[in-house]
Amino acid sequence: MRTLGPLRLVDWLLLLLVLAAAGAARGYYVLEFTAGGDAEPNAVYRVQSDPTPQDQVHVASPAYQLCRDFVTKVVEDQGGGQIQPQAAIRWLHVVLGALTAGLYFVLGRRAFGSTLVGLLAGLCVAADPFAVINTGELQDGVLTSFLLATALSAGATAGQRAGAVSSILLGLALAGLVLVRLALVPFALATLIWFLYRNSRLRTGWLAGLLAFLAFGAAVGSWMGNNYQRRGEPLPIVDTVWWHLWLGNNPQATGGPTGDMAPIQPAQPEVEQPQDEKKPDDAKALPKPPAVPKLGHEELARHVLEEVTEHPVETVERRVLAALWFFTGGVEGQRFSMFAEPVREPGDEPLPWLGEALYCTLIGMLFLGLVGWRWSYAWRYYSMPLQLAVFWIPLPYLLSHAEALHGPRLPLDGVLLTLAAFTVCCLVPGLGGRLLRGELPASAEAATNPQEPAPARL
Repeated sequence: MRTLGPLRLVDWLLLLLVLAAAGAARGYYVLEFTAGGDAEPNAVYRVQSDPTPQDQVHVASPAYQLCRDFVTKVVEDQGGGQIQPQAAIRWLHVVLGALTAGLYFVLGRRAFGSTLVGLLAGLCVAADPFAVINTGELQDGVLTSFLLATALSAGATAGQRAGAVSSILLGLALAGLVLVRLALVPFALATLIWFLYRNSRLRTGWLAGLLAFLAFGAAVGSWMGNNYQRRGEPLPIVDTVWWHLWLGNNPQATGGPTGDMAPIQPAQPEVEQPQDEKKPDDAKALPKPPAVPKLGHEELARHVLEEVTEHPVETVERRVLAALWFFTGGVEGQRFSMFAEPVREPGDEPLPWLGEALYCTLIGMLFLGLVGWRWSYAWRYYSMPLQLAVFWIPLPYLLSHAEALHGPRLPLDGVLLTLAAFTVCCLVPGLGGRLLRGELPASAEAATNPQEPAPARL
């Protein structure tokens, strides 16, 4: 397989430019709008449109909570009181966000055989206002975006060259995605299966596939063993899957956040709720989802299947609403409801242009990304991890329910912006024709062996 050569001097300089631009944008935001990182969570902008109170910090995964606690402990033990833990986390987000933009530069160059595509993709990710604002949030969006970018970049590289290092990085990044967000299990498994199949057709590819599989299995297995020792269960996949499917397929589901749907559950016998646990006075309090084991995944599965089979039209409507929530954060005009304004001091002026910036970025990213996904079909053998992400990342949310913008869709922004960069480059005279035909540049053909290796035999 012909591939693009390694990074040249000009590529390294452009990569440094992307890293500097991403770091500068995120660093400026942290300094200007989060008091250097010391601001409380309710005093910064949040890229979301759900009604969750601003003083509540939602953690999407125990794995991210563990990482955040580790950073907090290190800062408290060795920081000497000079830096606050939340400031350290935000500045760590700055570093991860800059590296994410650099990884998309490498991905765009590798997947589409064009340095211009990589440069434009890296700069778009660096200037993405959704990602910049998310830097100040104490959430897992930045970490998930970085892990996804690592998996896509390593997958595109290892899928072409079957390198050992890139294969191990792919397995570790996919494992990290599974641990941080359980909803990304389908994407991780689909990517791993694709990688094993791809490397069966490359010389010595079986070794790269084995390394990726072992890295993925070792990381996930270690976490499952830790969970089993601490909680007696490795990964509650079955229960959580049917629980979220029920939240997205019940008579009062809206396709969005679960705040209004949390109290909705299948009717249970009276013996399921003892008298001492009933609190009618607290019925109007902020609802919390009941524990999954109270219902059991068998009964949840039965109710989901009954709801889908008996109300197919309503089910389709809920899937459309879930898609709108996933891609836009709601079902109405999102110009000023994509973000939650911080608690400001008297005299502070809001940012009147933020709503327009987020809205225009969203519309342009979705439209150009969709066009780029269609036009990039000729590059499917080079950019397959990117193509898999477009389908497998939204799928679990579309089948169940979406959440705030900082959660489900934010990691996918880098994928959409890379495809949007490909679309723009396809409109450039001279370069566009080659990109649409799926042709590598002449330098790539001369720098690599043009003879395809024979399929490997195990």
